[in-house]
Parts: sequence; C-alpha cells; structure tokens
Amino acid sequence: MSVARLLPGSALALLLFAALPASGAEPPGPPPAAAPRLWVDTEPHPRLAPALNQILAAGSAHEATNAEARQGLAALTAPDGTVEVVVETLGAAAPAIASRALELGGRITAVEGSLVFAALPAASLRALADAPGVLRVRRPNHREPDVVSEGVTPTGAATLHTAGYLGQGVKVGVLDCGGFSGYASLLGSELPAQVTLWNGGTSGDPVGSSLHGTACAEIVHDMAPQASLYLAHDGNEADFYSAVDWFTAQGVDVISYSCGSFGAYPYDGSGAPHNLTNAKVEAARQAGILWVNSAGNYADGETYEATYSAYPGTNWHSFDGGWSNRWGYLTTGHSYYLTLSWSDWPANPATQGASHDYNLELWRWDGTQWLSVAASSNSQNGTAGQLPFEEIDFTPSVSDWYYLAITRVSGPGTDYLNLRTVGANFEHFNAARSVSSPADSPQAFTVGALAWNGLALEVYSSRGPTLGPGGTAAGGYLKPDLVTPDGVSTATYGVSNGQPWPGGSGFFGTSASCPHVAGGAALLLDEYPNLTADALATLLRSEALDVGVAGADNDTGYGLLSLGFNVVWADGFDAGALWPVHRP
Repeated sequence: MSVARLLPGSALALLLFAALPASGAEPPGPPPAAAPRLWVDTEPHPRLAPALNQILAAGSAHEATNAEARQGLAALTAPDGTVEVVVETLGAAAPAIASRALELGGRITAVEGSLVFAALPAASLRALADAPGVLRVRRPNHREPDVVSEGVTPTGAATLHTAGYLGQGVKVGVLDCGGFSGYASLLGSELPAQVTLWNGGTSGDPVGSSLHGTACAEIVHDMAPQASLYLAHDGNEADFYSAVDWFTAQGVDVISYSCGSFGAYPYDGSGAPHNLTNAKVEAARQAGILWVNSAGNYADGETYEATYSAYPGTNWHSFDGGWSNRWGYLTTGHSYYLTLSWSDWPANPATQGASHDYNLELWRWDGTQWLSVAASSNSQNGTAGQLPFEEIDFTPSVSDWYYLAITRVSGPGTDYLNLRTVGANFEHFNAARSVSSPADSPQAFTVGALAWNGLALEVYSSRGPTLGPGGTAAGGYLKPDLVTPDGVSTATYGVSNGQPWPGGSGFFGTSASCPHVAGGAALLLDEYPNLTADALATLLRSEALDVGVAGADNDTGYGLLSLGFNVVWADGFDAGALWPVHRP
C-alpha cells in the first residue's frame, strides 16, 4: 500500500530548515490529450539509454522543444559538448569499442571488464551505439551517500574491549562515494596513526571533497581501535569497481559502504546481467570479504511501487485515484533524478528485450496551462537489449511544484511499477521495498537506522523486502539484516543534542549505522579469527537483540547489534571510550 504525503518536503529542505512554498490550489485536472508532448518526432535509438536519447531529441531541429525542457537537460552535457557514458559491451568487444569511441572524438577514462567509460560528443552517440559489440550505452549510475544530516557516533561492545579484542590483525576497507576530506588531521586521534589510502581512481582526487567517508571511518575506528583501515573514494562508477578490486588485493576482511546506487536495476538483489554493482559485491563475498552496506534513507518519500492500474478513460497509471504523483517542489539550479522500472526484465539482454512499453513524463502547471518539461520514452518492443526502464535527470529553470505521470504504451497492463527518486519526495510513496542497491544484494550485510535516544526506527530508514525475482512484488529477500543507532556525535561532525531528526544535531542516516556493524565485525574477527564471511554474518544475526515486532522482520531485520554482550554507545571523541546503557 502506498502512502499519500499531505505536506511533502524534500530531505534537503528539512535539513536547511527551509519552509516549502504552499502548493496553492490544485491544478484543474490532468493535461488534455491534445497537450504538446516532448520528443515525439525523434525515434529513440534502441541501444541508447533514455537520458541519452533525450539529449539527442532536445538537440534535433525537428523537435519543437520548449526552452524549459532543453534547460532541464543542460547539466547532462559538459561545457565542451561531451557526455559522460558507460558502454556495456558483448563478449570481448571492450577494446574495439574503446578504439571506436576514440575515433568518434571521445576520450576513455577507464575500461573495467566489459564496461567502457568514456566522454563522447553528443553528436557521436548514435554512431557509437551502432558499433558491433555494443549492448547498451548509458549514463554512469547515480551514487548517493546514505546521509540525512551531520554527526556520528558508533556502537560497540565494552566487554570485548575489556577482554582485549580491539580489532587487532583485522583489515577494514571503508569505501565512500563522498570522500575523506579532513582525514589527515585526525590521524593518531580519531583515526589510526596510519591508514592506507587508495590512489588508483580515475578522478585524480583520492580524497574527495566530502567529510562523509571520514566520519564513517571514524566510527569504524571507535568500534575497533586496533583494526587497520583502508580508505577508497569511489568518485564515479568506474572507481567503484576498481576500488573493490584493490580492497581484495589488499586482503581486507570487511568492507563498509555507506552509499546507494541508482540505475537500470530490478532491485531484486540479483547481480549480472542487470546489476553489475551487485555483481561486484558478490565477487567480494566470494573472495571471503564481509560486505556491510547502509540500507538507504528512502522510506519516507523516495520510493513508490504498485501494480499498474489505469486512470479512468486513459492509459495513465492511477496513483491512488489520481493521474499524477507530485514529485515535490523543485528548485532552480538543483539536479533531480527519477527512474521508472517494471517487471518485464529479459533474462538475457544480449538476445532478448522488454516488450511491455511505458513512458514517464514530468509536468508543471504555470497557472494557465500544463507544460511538459521532461519525458522519457524509450521503446520497449522486444528488441534485444531493451530494458524496462525510463529515467529523467532534470535541472529545473523554474522553482515550482512538479507532477509526474506514467503512460502505458503497450503490454498487458499487469506489470509491477517501481519509481525511485534522488533529491525530492513523492506525494504517494511506499516505505516497504525501499532498500537501495547494493544493499538489496543477498551477499550484502545490510544495516538500517534506529534513533540512539529511544531506539525508535528512523522514519527514513529503508525497509525490505527487496523486490521479487524480475522486479515482481512477491518473493524478495528479508532486509535489512541489522539495525544500529544514528544521530550521535563524532569529532568530524560535532555533538548530538539528543533530539530526533530533523531538528536534532548529529550524523543522521543509515550511513552512520553501517560502519557500526563493520567495526563490530572486526571485533568478532579479532576474537574468532577463523570465521568465514558467511559464518561471521550468521553470528552477527544470531547475537542481535530483537527489537520491534518479535522475530526477524523487514523493518529492523534480526535486531540491534549487540555482539551477544551489553549494548553500549561509543564516545566518538576518544577511540575505544565507551559507556554502557540499559538494554530496552
């Protein structure tokens, strides 16, 4: 069941304590059938992802495109006219495709297995997609830190520390899509005197500009003060794959990743062929590494799912009786990302394609008429490589309320629809099945968030289960595995005032919860050095303190990290300094 948000507001607006403008009178009904649509005169290329087809359509002289729609896509093209792309190749075609991209005026940033990462002139996109051996050309997957606000404090086990188990001999990798700004100033205090920093990324910036990863590393160190820390900034999708390979080569035992990835995924926990991020997590687990991942902060307005239901008299999907789902108040200059997928995933995209066709449109009421300001309308007609996926990457030129609509073009109309967003909140949303990727992988140990002061489940903490096989409604994996506190203090972000989000101070979000478990795993490996990753995951689940409803559930998983001993909060300003609290 979806929830209708009566007073929607983005997490960003809440964090800034900015009041959203009133939505005013409800616009007078849906757009008329004759309202102008975008991109209707340009045939989408079957091997180009939706956002790339939109770039080409916006630049076509045949399209009578309004300026607002063109401006909304402007951020996807660099000032030099190039577009950052990922080419998914067939067989051993990656080297040849990289050469073809160079011939077309592009530059190669990385080649990772079957993936070619490049920047290419927009005018060359079709020619690259036509090259033999190309399965699909897309934009890099979006990666977001699973943080809601600022501040950090870990959870630990005082009994293990007292017994001398501090993570000695254990290697923990902290992978972060934000970065490790300021980490050097904390060496020898809130971080070990020495850490190993990965310098192999393609961005040329191994540290990054964000404090996010530094705070996560601080939690791990507070939990396991004698564990060796390895830090890697995955500034883009290519760096994610390379960093995991580096961690594996370094022999790390645990990876902590407090980020989520968004793209053309079925969100059913599967890896290849559709989710190569999950496939990399699977490879790490096979190498004996326990992968610990934040569940995500997408339960409070960032996820919508439902079986397609026709709005009366139309092919639009009905959102709880309405023709649209208000996407929120979008502000000028900020980028917002929106994806639609549905349960028509081909088993082998090299030879099969989706055949149930849906379009995604974004509308704005300007006070007198409806304006179509963005649209994603790739074809799904069974052609090999076509996926059940549409996307809108939009930077508004007008601050206003925006409304999205889903149109069924063809197919039986029985598909399970999945909407995900970054940067805004839906009016109609679901808390269930909001876990992100790679947290949805069964090979990832997924962590949700409890408020440290009272141990209530955070409203934004993503819930399970995952979607079922092929993006269906039933048969998903239980998620999260555990929950741990957030909203507490660290040297990196400051002191918690003990108040709940959004008015409280402290590091809020499952980003703060994830490294608690990674550090706890390091303590257990110090005590039981022969544990395999599978046995370690089983031990963490079995020793958890059940919270919420009795038994394992899709809100709090197996319960609160306790390591079988007293539950304690870490100081956050002195590694290993803990104080006990009573069990709930």
